[in-house]
Amino acid sequence: MARKKQVKTPEQRLEEALVPREEQPYAVPDNWCWARLGACINKTTEKQTVCTSEDLYIGLENMESGKGIISYGDASSLKSDKAVFHPGQVLYGRLRPYLDKHDVAKVEGICSTDILVYDVNPCSDARYIDYLMSTSRFVRYASSCAKGVNLPRVSPADVERFAIPLPPLAEQRRIVERVEGLFAKLDEAEKYLSLIISESGQRRTTIFHKAFCGELTLSWRRTHHGNGKSPLGAIREYSLAWKKKDQRLLAASQSRTHQDVKDGFSWVECSIGAIGRVINGCTPSRKEPSYWGDDIPWISSGEVRNNIIAKTRERVSKTGFDSTSLQLLPEGTVLIAMIGEGKTRGQSSVLAIPAAINQNIAAVVIDHGLVEPKFLWYWFRYSYERNRQEGSGSGPQALNCQRVRDLPFILPELEEQKEIVRRIDSLLEKEQHLIDFASKAVGAIVRLKPRLLADAMRGKLGTNDASDPSAREELFSMIESGAIDS
Repeated sequence: MARKKQVKTPEQRLEEALVPREEQPYAVPDNWCWARLGACINKTTEKQTVCTSEDLYIGLENMESGKGIISYGDASSLKSDKAVFHPGQVLYGRLRPYLDKHDVAKVEGICSTDILVYDVNPCSDARYIDYLMSTSRFVRYASSCAKGVNLPRVSPADVERFAIPLPPLAEQRRIVERVEGLFAKLDEAEKYLSLIISESGQRRTTIFHKAFCGELTLSWRRTHHGNGKSPLGAIREYSLAWKKKDQRLLAASQSRTHQDVKDGFSWVECSIGAIGRVINGCTPSRKEPSYWGDDIPWISSGEVRNNIIAKTRERVSKTGFDSTSLQLLPEGTVLIAMIGEGKTRGQSSVLAIPAAINQNIAAVVIDHGLVEPKFLWYWFRYSYERNRQEGSGSGPQALNCQRVRDLPFILPELEEQKEIVRRIDSLLEKEQHLIDFASKAVGAIVRLKPRLLADAMRGKLGTNDASDPSAREELFSMIESGAIDS
């Protein structure tokens, strides 16, 4: 004969819903209580067999970690039964619970069976439960309970066993309003800071543009114009020297003066080949271990990243250097990556140390006092950023040494080059300080949100009203009235 099921009293059911004192993680306000999450939510079992394109569908891919539902999928191709959800129900992604995917439904629809659908009992606010599921304590708990190696899932029983701090219903709603208000302000600040970070490239390009159109040194030039050696004359002298030396006709013969009618200043328009030697290097054989060692710094194109190179990843031995056509390039040489997919091609560097390079880099060797190396480097960076912003990809579509020689260039007198470099250095330093500040502030906001939630779940947001009915009394009243199922 089957044993008759014992009917539990409301008091017994209350004790089962509450968390024993020895299991309570921390102290909460007097009118709060510690309860099992299952006392506040009930898992639904409503299913839908036939799905159509008119059904709003949510899979785990439609939920973003920590942000809830971000989109809806197409349900027309779904074959198996799906869980049904309604507005106000809590949806919780049980697969890989460390991803923290959950939300309160705002519409009616269907969802993956890896999403648990919960009704919220009258003693609880659905938004409070949703915020509670975002706390690091709950995420850690659910992750520790998950079973399965490749597809770890947490069971509904483990979710409902979780110990939660339960305030009176009115306080739950005040907490939600306070948290939402604080998060909205933090989100606004994060959006503004992220915009500062994302627009950094555009601001750098503006700095370079003002530098190379003459605007940055306009006032300086009015005071100092004519104090230095004519850049056009210097280029011609340098070109003649090269022509006599090795019969190499450089592009300087085509140099001309650039006039700005508003300012009356003259810069020289020329090509890169007019102001320096353009060469490339090679890669010693990897099959010869003796070619590689600690003697001579060697640079690959992947290291050319719009940076100043003071240290290299690899070095070649003197044997490897002497056995190839490698040249030791002096400090101040400007490098430009000639090939490379994505963001590599067109990026440039300036050497802070003597080094050799591989065959995929063009080096502009400035062995005279005509050009300030960083001025040329900044010009390459300006060209690279401008190409990207104009939709030309990651710089020139293809480069070789001859094309680098033919690249257009503008040249002020040396003292103005140095002044332009000084001002660009100063502005870029300020820009970097701004980006560092914004990045740290975004990181602080990201870290602050979990702390705010933790404080909210401890009654530390200043919203608690001691005159509210206690959460324990509310819970017992709901159990006693039958509003909460046994």
